[in-house]
Amino acid sequence: MIQTLSKSDIRKNFLDKRLQLSFAQRFALSKKIHNNLIKQSAYRKSKNIGIFMPIQNEPILFLDHRKINYVPVIKNEHLQYCYLRKLLAQKSFNILEPIKKEHVQVKKLNLLIVPFIAFNEDLHRVGYGKGYFDRLLSLIVHQHYRPKIWGIGYQFQIYQNSFQDKSDIRLDKIITDRKIYE
Repeated sequence: MIQTLSKSDIRKNFLDKRLQLSFAQRFALSKKIHNNLIKQSAYRKSKNIGIFMPIQNEPILFLDHRKINYVPVIKNEHLQYCYLRKLLAQKSFNILEPIKKEHVQVKKLNLLIVPFIAFNEDLHRVGYGKGYFDRLLSLIVHQHYRPKIWGIGYQFQIYQNSFQDKSDIRLDKIITDRKIYE
């Protein structure tokens, strides 16, 4: 009999694993993820990219300065994206955000890269449980023009069972250090 964990148990187990990474391990795995990311033709064609500022041992994102990068900020309990500037300050949940905020409509992004704590082969993600990305994704997933939505994480974050419910949004692709899921 397959035992399925609750999302909160999945969150705890996989976050604990991620937090055990040394900086050297995180850096090496992040380089592999980056190499898999830049091989994607949709990435190479994208100009405006929504990225995230890594926390709690999330993969390091190596910025391509030929791209225009935007980062999420929380405003009125919703995520919005702002142009990534050099001057940053720690804000909600100790995440770095631009001091001067120039917002962009999410539909103007070509690619949206999102983090996760765990994922499955059905391209669903488990986040931190606050619902910020889920609310944003539910607003844009059915739009005629929308960015591609890709998850970025480590291969060891895969959970073999289904955990999603009807409110979870399926990603378009997940890129790890070892494999690309489509």
